Amino acid sequence: MAAQCFASTGYRQTTLEEIARHAGVAKASMYRYFENKQELLAKIFIKVATTFARGLQPLLVAPLAPEEKTPAYSARPFTHYRGKWGALYCLYSEEADLPPRLRAEVTEVRQRFVANLESILNEGIAQGAFRQLNAKLIVYAIMGMCAWLHKWYTPDEARLDDVMTAFVGLIERGC
Repeated sequence: MAAQCFASTGYRQTTLEEIARHAGVAKASMYRYFENKQELLAKIFIKVATTFARGLQPLLVAPLAPEEKTPAYSARPFTHYRGKWGALYCLYSEEADLPPRLRAEVTEVRQRFVANLESILNEGIAQGAFRQLNAKLIVYAIMGMCAWLHKWYTPDEARLDDVMTAFVGLIERGC
């Protein structure tokens, strides 16, 4: 609920009172679980980042060829955030409002995603499945596509599956 409120009005403009009202609880109840709004934002980040990273593990160890892993790995942000636009918004828009320690945790999860995808791409390049490309640049392009999605995508504009198919197709044909 808090992530949806942050997405609709922005972190700085959203109050704990507004979040409590949308959640159907008293404002005082919010303080039982969260010291302040920043801690609530931090909890959202930790949950989103941890769940996302955990969801990638089976794919990383799967006995698939790089040309099979790359599209599946690249599609993971879309499938993970389906129906969780508030969380996606928070992850990509509100990082500056996190305390330094938590910002470092988010950066670490992002760096693991980059390193894992870069490893898959480099493996595919070494095996001749992909063209000779700068894997790190391809990863940053994928990250950029995912990072901007929350800025322009609305569920009534296009189906997420169509967007994901287009993005993954760009990656596959480009590699």
